[in-house]
Amino acid sequence: MLLITIMYYVITGYLAVLCLYNFLKEKSVQNGVMYAIIMLPLLLRLFRLK
Repeated sequence: MLLITIMYYVITGYLAVLCLYNFLKEKSVQNGVMYAIIMLPLLLRLFRLK
C-alpha cells in the first residue's frame, strides 16, 4: 500500500511540473489561466489538502 501511495504522489508531482512548465511557456492569458486551474487540484493533492 505504501508503494502505491508513493507512486501516486510521484505521478501527481510529475503532472504538476508538466503543467507548470506549460503555464510558464504559454503566451495566451486564457490558456495560462486554464493551466493554473488544472494545476490547482494537483498541487492540493501533493500538499495533502482536500
